[in-house]
Amino acid sequence: MRISDLAHLTGVSIRSLRHYEQKGLLRPRRLENSYRDYDEGAIEQVRVIQFYLGLGLNTNEIKRVVNCKGQHIWEGDHTTCADRLIALYEKKMQTIDDEMQVLAEIKARLLGRIRWIQEGKKQVLQEQL
Repeated sequence: MRISDLAHLTGVSIRSLRHYEQKGLLRPRRLENSYRDYDEGAIEQVRVIQFYLGLGLNTNEIKRVVNCKGQHIWEGDHTTCADRLIALYEKKMQTIDDEMQVLAEIKARLLGRIRWIQEGKKQVLQEQL
């Protein structure tokens, strides 16, 4: 199938599909006219890529997941990659935890500023009375 067909079937832009190919996540064969030709398995590959993007992994991390030991994880047994995958997932969770801590600190500071402004408004209103 052509890249436009794959884009239509998956809801992923042609630009993104080309990016996935550049990163080695998709490997279409090239026709004599240099057009990309995707097999039916490419639909599932794109869905897997989208799943991992939704988990917050970047394309380099996704490549490590789907190409573990040179095999796509959706093609059979991937137990030999389990330790590497667990380490990657744990690292990603730690990054999320760190980001949540930073966001909690920012939220606390914003709440403090809101309270400070509200108290200032109350004080101005009381002085006007």
